[in-house]
Parts: sequence; structure tokens; C-alpha cells
Amino acid sequence: MNARVETLARMLLSGAGNTACVAFAQETWGLSRVQSYRVLKRSWALIRQDTEESGCDRRALLAWCIDRLQVAVGNALARNNAGAAVSGIRELNHLVGFGVHK
Repeated sequence: MNARVETLARMLLSGAGNTACVAFAQETWGLSRVQSYRVLKRSWALIRQDTEESGCDRRALLAWCIDRLQVAVGNALARNNAGAAVSGIRELNHLVGFGVHK
């Protein structure tokens, strides 16, 4: 399992989006969509842990996260997947706080 987590983490860090990672996991390892997302979630946790341990500049990390979410939203729109696009936009809003707060 750790090899799978590390493989997806490397994909994420090289610019692959969540959707591409899930598709890769499904095709390569025969995982279900739910299982693929579980591995992906662990990959993001690994990246976060590595980032915290490295003392990475938070501004650089924030810029990278914004870029990745923008790519994900663009991919979702290109695939006509409105739900994924809305989810990406919602995550951007949580990350940067530009939305209306009630």
C-alpha cells in the first residue's frame, strides 16, 4: 500500500490532478473509485507531512495549491463535469477565503 501512496504522491507533485491519479489507480491496480480516492487521500497526507517536516515556505505552498486546484477545475470543465468543477471552486474558496461568509 505504501508504494501506491508514494506513486500517487509523485504523480501529484509532478502536476497530475486528482482525476488523473484516480484513473491511474483504477487502471493500473484495478482499484475501485472509492479505493482509489482513499489511496489519493493518503498521498495528500504524505505530501503534507513531508512539507511540514521540510519547513517549506507557506506562500510557495499556497501558490502551488491554488495552481493545482485551478488545473483541476479546468480539467473538470473540459470534461463537462460540473460537480467536480464546483467542488474545485469550493476548495479554492476555502483555501483563499474569497467567497461570501455567513
